[in-house]
Formats: sequence, C-alpha cells, structure tokens
Amino acid sequence: MNSDEVRRVAALARLELSGSELEAMVRDLSRILEYVEQLSDAPDATIDEPALPLREDLPAASLATEAIERNAPSMFEGFFVVPPVLGGEE
Repeated sequence: MNSDEVRRVAALARLELSGSELEAMVRDLSRILEYVEQLSDAPDATIDEPALPLREDLPAASLATEAIERNAPSMFEGFFVVPPVLGGEE
C-alpha cells in the first residue's frame, strides 16, 4: 500500500492523518495486507457435517405490521424514518 492509497481510504473514512500517522498507516496496512495474502495460501478445511444439527428452515408468520408501526419511533407511508447517516452534515 502506498501513501496515495492510504490517503484515499482515509478520505473515504473521513479521517485526517498527519504526516507521521500517514507513514504509520502505510506501514501497518501493508503488513495487514501481506498477512491476508498469506492466509489465502492456507489449505481449505472441508467439513462433511456441521458440528451442531441445524433446524429446518420453514416459513413462519411474521409480526403484524400494525404492531411494528406502533413501536416504531417514526413511520412515513409504511417505511421507517431514520436520521441520515451519510451526507447529513450540510
């Protein structure tokens, strides 16, 4: 990983890095990526049966819409209203 790639990732994560933090992040992320690359070379383990028995996946009735809407903090036309998480700083 080079400093331009780390700057791009930092910008996407909305992080401001000083020069020394940038250098440390380049070094640390490079080491992490090298380790992940080593993991991709590890042999795959094959499991014939799960350790625990799995339950059958059957369709079942869900909660009543009215009950959900009563407990929701805010609804609009059948949808949950939530505060913005991206681009809401304006």
